[in-house]
Amino acid sequence: MFRTLGLTAATAALLAVAACSSSSESVDQLPSPSPSAPATSASPAGTPSVNTAAAADCLTGRYRLARFVGIGDRATFGTGDGGDVVVTFNQGTYELSGAGEKPITVTLAGQQAKLTVDGTLQGSYTVDGNMATFRAGQAKGSARLTAAGQTQTLKTPDVVKVLAPHGSAVLACSGERIAIATGQIRLELERA
Repeated sequence: MFRTLGLTAATAALLAVAACSSSSESVDQLPSPSPSAPATSASPAGTPSVNTAAAADCLTGRYRLARFVGIGDRATFGTGDGGDVVVTFNQGTYELSGAGEKPITVTLAGQQAKLTVDGTLQGSYTVDGNMATFRAGQAKGSARLTAAGQTQTLKTPDVVKVLAPHGSAVLACSGERIAIATGQIRLELERA
């Protein structure tokens, strides 16, 4: 019974984080981060400093998802790191893909789980200074969440709402790293 509750709690927490970023509002209606706020003063330790001149240049090539942090309804908090999810940026389009072999270690609601993504999402983006607007397209494939010895299959569209950039975001890049921050999700990417 406790194992079932563990998986249920982990799944509910992941979907709550995703639900917060998947409201029925269109991307244009979602609140956007304030471009007037200096991003460097709000950057937590370990986050790359903003280089506005090179922000658009950073969104090119292939990056590995190193870490994500998400805040959902009622302050549900989740983090994840590792795995085999990559994002490839190419002149206004992006593709997020997971090979389904190496799981992301996810911590949700105080519990650890393994999230294995085996699928793709294609989308597009536009850049204005250190701000970008991401639009998600079709998602294909599936994901597995394993916690407390049990596995549940999740719909890829629900999972990529946590792992893929969408809506208005602040970009920060430095060398081989990019941070993409929306209102509820921060993605940290490293050049692959």
